[in-house]
Amino acid sequence: GESAVVGTKLYFADTDTTYGTELRVLDTATKTISLVADINPGIGDSYAGGRGFAVVDNYLYFTAYDPCLLYTSDA
Repeated sequence: GESAVVGTKLYFADTDTTYGTELRVLDTATKTISLVADINPGIGDSYAGGRGFAVVDNYLYFTAYDPCLLYTSDA
């Protein structure tokens, strides 16, 4: 799977029965994982990062299906 590091945070897509496949983040400083956003609300999958991630100047860029758009997340 694809992932990207921005500062102390590791971003990756993960699937669960509540949100489907969405973007998650592991904060390595606190060792906690959280949902970044429910891009495709409910159990619908956004496939965040399905076409990869890019990090530029501490910003994470990724595609997601809602329909397919380019998103960014600041660290």
